[in-house]
Amino acid sequence: MIGRDEELGRISAVAEPAIAGRGGIVMLKGEPGIGKTAMLTVISRALAERGMRVCHDSARELEQAVGFAAIGACLGLERPSSEPMLERARTILFGQIGSAMPQSGHDYAVVETLLSLIDTWCSTGPVAVILDDAQWADPASLMALQRLGEMAFDLPLFVMVATRQWSAGHPLAAFWPRLEAKGAVTVRLGALSEAAVSTLMERTLGARADPSLMATVARADGNPLCVQVLVSGLLEDGAIAVVDGVAEPSRQMSAARLPKSVTDEIRRRLDSLLVGDRHLLSMAAALGASVEVVELSSILGESVITIWSAIAAAIEVGLLIRDDERIAFRHDVFQQAIADRLPVSSQDSLRRRAAITLMSMDAPVERVAAYLSAGPGPIEPQGIVWLAESVDALLVRAPETAIGLLERVVNTGGIDTSTSQRLELGYVRALLRSGRLVDAESFARQVLAQDRAEADEPTAVHLGLLRWLLAQACFAQGRMDATAAVAEATLARPGMTPEAKGRYHGFLALTYLSGERYDDVEQFGQLAVSVGDSYDDLIATGMGCTALSGLRYAKGYLDDALVFSDRVLAAAARQGGGAADQFDVHLIRGNILIELDRLDEAEDTFSAAARNRELVPHMRPAHQFSRARTRFVAGEWDDAIAEMATLQDLSDSYGYAAPMQNLRALIALRRGSAVPDFAVHDDSDRRFGNRTYLHLGAWVRAVTSERQGRPDEALQILAEAVRQYADTLCSATLYYIYPDLARLAAMGRDPLIAEQVAVASEELARRQPTASRRATAALCRGLLAGRSDLLGAAVEAFQAAGRPWYAAQALESLAAQLVHDGQGSEATRTLDRALGLYADLGCEWDIARAEARLRGLGLRRGRGGRRNRPKHGMAALTVTERKVAELVAQGCSNSDIAESMFLSRRTVETHVSSILAKLGLNSRVNVAIAVNAASRS
Repeated sequence: MIGRDEELGRISAVAEPAIAGRGGIVMLKGEPGIGKTAMLTVISRALAERGMRVCHDSARELEQAVGFAAIGACLGLERPSSEPMLERARTILFGQIGSAMPQSGHDYAVVETLLSLIDTWCSTGPVAVILDDAQWADPASLMALQRLGEMAFDLPLFVMVATRQWSAGHPLAAFWPRLEAKGAVTVRLGALSEAAVSTLMERTLGARADPSLMATVARADGNPLCVQVLVSGLLEDGAIAVVDGVAEPSRQMSAARLPKSVTDEIRRRLDSLLVGDRHLLSMAAALGASVEVVELSSILGESVITIWSAIAAAIEVGLLIRDDERIAFRHDVFQQAIADRLPVSSQDSLRRRAAITLMSMDAPVERVAAYLSAGPGPIEPQGIVWLAESVDALLVRAPETAIGLLERVVNTGGIDTSTSQRLELGYVRALLRSGRLVDAESFARQVLAQDRAEADEPTAVHLGLLRWLLAQACFAQGRMDATAAVAEATLARPGMTPEAKGRYHGFLALTYLSGERYDDVEQFGQLAVSVGDSYDDLIATGMGCTALSGLRYAKGYLDDALVFSDRVLAAAARQGGGAADQFDVHLIRGNILIELDRLDEAEDTFSAAARNRELVPHMRPAHQFSRARTRFVAGEWDDAIAEMATLQDLSDSYGYAAPMQNLRALIALRRGSAVPDFAVHDDSDRRFGNRTYLHLGAWVRAVTSERQGRPDEALQILAEAVRQYADTLCSATLYYIYPDLARLAAMGRDPLIAEQVAVASEELARRQPTASRRATAALCRGLLAGRSDLLGAAVEAFQAAGRPWYAAQALESLAAQLVHDGQGSEATRTLDRALGLYADLGCEWDIARAEARLRGLGLRRGRGGRRNRPKHGMAALTVTERKVAELVAQGCSNSDIAESMFLSRRTVETHVSSILAKLGLNSRVNVAIAVNAASRS
């Protein structure tokens, strides 16, 4: 690379550490022809020679709407592979697995599979992923590259993309600044210096250029491609002479036609070809930067021999580069300049002809669609029929192209009824799959508003399917009232089958649960279950049982709730373990098990869901939050934070972002961190997740008030929350705030509130006498009555339930009561136990608060110094982090660890980053060394 030592040095500074275990990401930016592709080639070869596994390819302009086209080509997914993980990635990418899921879910599944693939490769050696022409990359590939960039810093992974300057609205502009903040590097290729241009010319000419020739070449503005094209043209015209080792203008220079631009030179070279070859090359250029020879033969009706003859001639004049299967232009600047020789209308016509030809060849649907969508003209009837037949496959490979084509034809007149109906359904499904839920709802309503007669069965079936899709569009937006309205209107129509009625009854039961219409939930849930059981219909049974289970969960009857959730699992098992978008076979069961204090079983249930994460992707935030809640009550707060860090990047249809932020805020407040600004309390958000955990927002506000010296205000906030959220979806976990409320009521001497919370906790324990609920009731009554025996029982029950923070609360209150009882020594020992538990959790504010409370009663701590949780070193690692570190030391990839521990791979990434930070290390290799050293000591 001439004149690029500085740029190569900056890139090497990122690539070299990747070989040692700590990777990075580089973006190479520059104008066309400036040398980006050449630099990537040099770097790829150098890294391969160093033993890296190098994945290197280019994005293509014609494939911008084809999902994962760029990263798929880069990783070698275009062709079958004998490598099992590669082949699995292909099957998911091309829709053989998970083709029915929403686009966001399919994209998530593909990204996770690709990242797991690369993660596994990294466990055996360093990997480089290098993508050229990223300005043409499809959005899904860019999403994968963003995730690769984020994980690169903890792996032996080097990621590099080359791109032209992009506009402010380009996807690269959205995520690249975030990667730069984490350490990504931008390298800009500018014009070559005059000395570098001189060296380039000397290498090209075999002689040093004299000043007059250098002045002639100055019009290339230091662009290497322009320099080479200009010099090559002058050589061909005999305008350069070499005299005594010096290249200088010849006598023919004055007669030579100097190109005004690279495009001018390209056209001059094209004109040197035979007319037939020139025309063939122009048509090939109009079809894209790289066209298969066999396909071009069929499209143009020319023999393969004729095409190879034209290719050979174009290679000879430097317009093409050699490729065994495709017409490959030297640069996309060449391809565009040659294509521009054809009128735009001719280019559009040629691409539509290509589409028709490729249809007959059973070519990949995304290739056909790319040509079919070219130009603004109408799509021919043959193309419309093909689209109706191919829409399902096209939705997997190129969803945005599918939507664009369907938008152009869905209201076209003169189409037969059957084809028109297939296009309508395909369009709504495409919008749903791509997450355009409002548009899906709008179009479905538009078609249904036409009030078509349902005289024939196909039309009745078609409109019935549209109504079902309309209900799904409303449900997926979290608009439960609108969903219920669609279901109610549909059920009022005559002629519905029992199976269809059962499904809509299930829909109503779920929507009524969200609206807390509990009597209606019971009625319609039972109807759905009855129909589902009679017809062995998983959707009716699943929705009905899920609603009935959720109702009993909210009311506190956990054993009954578990029975209904197990019926969902049994129904799913009978039908091969499948599920539907409207319910999740594991989610409600896992939450019930948390409240039954069966935390290990809850974790196993969520792990089972993780193994099936492709099935119901939009439920993933609910799963991640539920796992975080499991960790929270178990006192594994760092692990809870790791789970919630994963949740931040997920699409949140059901409103779990606010509960997640509030749970993070609670942990931060308890640990004495600055009052967080990310807590949320929004009663107007009626989505299911937020409504189920509104009390968390009140809890955050109360703790904030108490920390700021306003305990009376904190008491009133919590008391109002209990009054406001009793008998709502919050009921199942509302008792989480009871210990703080009872403590504040006892300290503030408010017997009315203390009695109310004691009664509420006792009623909850009566409905389901779990250890944690019995402990809460004993704690609240013990504080009110001043009974150390009840407080001691609360300590034992909280410990049996596996809830250490709550046990610390009970110990603290027991210590205070023992002081009142005149048992100072026992009170001191009890306080030390409470402070020890608080310290294990890092609850520095709780430690200070408890000490101040007991100090006000005249009790001092019985041991010197505060026992704080270590923040650095092996002792700072949580149990989960230690397990992850041990698996890292064994050479396991993040994907291997995720599979063995049944965590999401993103959660494992978060754990690895935390481990590196706590141990003060910068690579997985160093983690292995530290773990092995610790085990020896």
